[in-house]
Amino acid sequence: MTRKKNKSDLKAIICQNENSDLKYALQDSINRLPVKHRDVFLMKSIYNYKTEDICEELGITRTSFWKIIHEARLKLINDIEYVVDAY
Repeated sequence: MTRKKNKSDLKAIICQNENSDLKYALQDSINRLPVKHRDVFLMKSIYNYKTEDICEELGITRTSFWKIIHEARLKLINDIEYVVDAY
């Protein structure tokens, strides 16, 4: 059985392999997210906006925010899982 990779594992792999297939797979996957999912993901995970600020900026509720961020993360994980498994 393989160990489930967590968020810090993925960050470490990306940092160690800046020009790797993983970096490009992640960028491609982010670009293919629906616009609102992409905006929420980038604002929270990359630009470190506070949840309240994202909700206000995008005109969404906290409940919608958490649903969208969850869906975006699942999509990204599913899209890049094959690349991560190669490491």
